[in-house]
Amino acid sequence: MKRVLFGLGIILCCSLGAAAQADSTFQPLSRMHQGLHRHRMQRGAMAARLDLTDAQKQEARKINDAYHSQVAALEKDDQITLKSYHERKAALEQDRRSRMEALLTPEQKSRIAEHKKAMAQRMKMASDRRMDRMRTDLGLSDDQVAKISQQRKDLMEQAAAIRQNPSLTQEEKKEQFMTLRRSFRDNLSSILTPEQLKKRAALRNDHMNDWKNRRDNKAS
Repeated sequence: MKRVLFGLGIILCCSLGAAAQADSTFQPLSRMHQGLHRHRMQRGAMAARLDLTDAQKQEARKINDAYHSQVAALEKDDQITLKSYHERKAALEQDRRSRMEALLTPEQKSRIAEHKKAMAQRMKMASDRRMDRMRTDLGLSDDQVAKISQQRKDLMEQAAAIRQNPSLTQEEKKEQFMTLRRSFRDNLSSILTPEQLKKRAALRNDHMNDWKNRRDNKAS
């Protein structure tokens, strides 16, 4: 059952996974982990709420099993080039995604569309709140806010292009998202003053320590 829900979760991941990755550029590591964890939990919950029929679950399981078998065979092929491996795996992922989407009824697809829209709105509101906190905590000027906002817009557009590229595997997309994140961080450093960078580092360190303390207290 977990594989069935994961496979259907791929459909949700296609549109919101990239946005969650890209939007994490504004967050300290602890918040990024929490945000991505919540995103995965919500995606799984949405997949569970699709009310799949037994026939859909059985077919989804077959699609997933076939995909994993094909990937396993691909990974055992020691004659294949790295470029060909990535191309063929991306094709397998696209085929699985298309077959999973074809399983769904119009009503189920409508539920997913509504979920995506609501998630996108919540993510935008959360991102705007983080931008407001950043302005207050670091004392950003209007010019700095405008530059960071433009960089964020560019980042989201680039993330969308990566997400929608069917020739990339999920691993390649993750790598490119991380490259975008590093690029944003580097560009941000060129916008902030040395004093703001120092304060930002201190705030991130405080957030990380708070997160570790809450985690340790919860575990004890």
